[in-house]
Amino acid sequence: MAEMFISNKYLRRGEDQDVEWGYCFDVHLNAFFPMLILLHVILPLIFSGLVDYPYFISRLIGNAVWFFACVYYVYITFLGYTAL
Repeated sequence: MAEMFISNKYLRRGEDQDVEWGYCFDVHLNAFFPMLILLHVILPLIFSGLVDYPYFISRLIGNAVWFFACVYYVYITFLGYTAL
């Protein structure tokens, strides 16, 4: 819902245009799905083999997956709103 208000306030080209909530929700879902796959499918698969150890490299891999997922979400959201 906040995405709709922000895009209606800052991303519109003219006063007569309006961004639909459905478009904002679609952009969110398109960006959230790869993040969901990375964090809830890929990370649990590598958790027991790589991440579940008290070593620096294990924590680096786990945090890198989270970082990549968050950056990818922001990037896909950016692409979705750039298409306006």
